[in-house]
Amino acid sequence: MKSRNNAMKKSTYFTITFLIGMVLLGLIYLKWNTYMPSEEAIDALGEDNVHFERNMILFEPVGESIGNLVFYQGGFVETASYSVIAQIFAQNGYRVFLPEMPLNLAILNSDAYSEIREKYPDDGKWYIMGHSLGGTSAIIHISKSTPDLDALVLLASYGTESADVSDLKLNVMSIVADHDEILSWDQFELGKKFLPSETNFETIIGGNHSGFGYYGAQRGDGEATIPREEQHNQVFTIFNEWIIAN
Repeated sequence: MKSRNNAMKKSTYFTITFLIGMVLLGLIYLKWNTYMPSEEAIDALGEDNVHFERNMILFEPVGESIGNLVFYQGGFVETASYSVIAQIFAQNGYRVFLPEMPLNLAILNSDAYSEIREKYPDDGKWYIMGHSLGGTSAIIHISKSTPDLDALVLLASYGTESADVSDLKLNVMSIVADHDEILSWDQFELGKKFLPSETNFETIIGGNHSGFGYYGAQRGDGEATIPREEQHNQVFTIFNEWIIAN
């Protein structure tokens, strides 16, 4: 009986040790594959209009508020990596929310937009902008709940059959960069039919996938021929002119 108990203890010990090892390996994998914010992104967090809320970074608008923007990060990219583009919008009158997603995967909390709307009520305009997997996550949220939303902006992202929003009356803009070698261009073309027929498609010449954030060069991406700052400014200009026109 005693030897049987010892065998069970050893079995339990090895099981626990194995599980701890797997968890540690998982954490190491996540750390290795997560893109961290660059120095420029860290600097943008130091401005007076930046507030660190629970699980979120909030950028208050400079001057009169003209709208609210919720930004969904790309997969395995630290939230703060989008602080530069958040500041560009904030400096031009938008209140910007950067929710911190579990494991830096927006798809694990695709409903972040509605949670923010509930916590920060505002009768002004509301927009979602999502980069890469973040854009897909935003589409999933919209397809499930059809939230009160004025526009969706996709950065290097595309529609999917499992989250078809083609029948929704929703303003959608898709912005890509022609040197992007992370985006699946075939899937991008196929995904167009799952977005509203009046979706506005724009291309930034000389930009790439990682140029939509400030987290260095993404492995496998194409080489940009324009500065990252220029790509960010073009995103804002394209968005702002489109919003004014609509």
